[in-house]
Amino acid sequence: MNRRQRARLVISTLIAGIVGLLVMTGTVKVFRIPTGGMSPTIQPGDHVTATRIFKPAGKIARGQLVVFNSARANPRLKGRFLQRVVATGGDTVDLIDGRLQVNGQPLPDRDGKIPRGADWRAARDWALPKYPLVIPQDHIFALGDNHDNSLDSRYFGSFPVDAVTHRPGRIILPLSRAGKIE
Repeated sequence: MNRRQRARLVISTLIAGIVGLLVMTGTVKVFRIPTGGMSPTIQPGDHVTATRIFKPAGKIARGQLVVFNSARANPRLKGRFLQRVVATGGDTVDLIDGRLQVNGQPLPDRDGKIPRGADWRAARDWALPKYPLVIPQDHIFALGDNHDNSLDSRYFGSFPVDAVTHRPGRIILPLSRAGKIE
């Protein structure tokens, strides 16, 4: 083995060790995405790395993706959800003619569509938020990017910022989709 190959082996071993340590301590976690609620940004079956947020208050902004403990949003839910923050403390979210608005501005989807309220809300027997909804301080309102197929804050309302556990960063599998999440 020549000097260059040895250096690559040492560097890759160090990187693997650091990543392993971060995963073992819970600082970095890998989530497999089971649903299409974040399509097209994240597809069902994608594996996403996410970095632990130890004190999320004040660190969450509109447009960011977050992983949160869904039971903190609604006790009927279980597991962790990955969604995009669309409103933070002090913002007003309204549902006018079936279209969401934040602070009086229509909220465009990533593909240009405007998110609507879903029609299946009544069938799920949710205690739905009353609009207009003023987001309390230290709370957030989050949506899946696939607005037609996402169980999100339109159904369970805002939730405490401290329910946020991780910030997603990269898709690692499948390799054909690997890269930073935008």
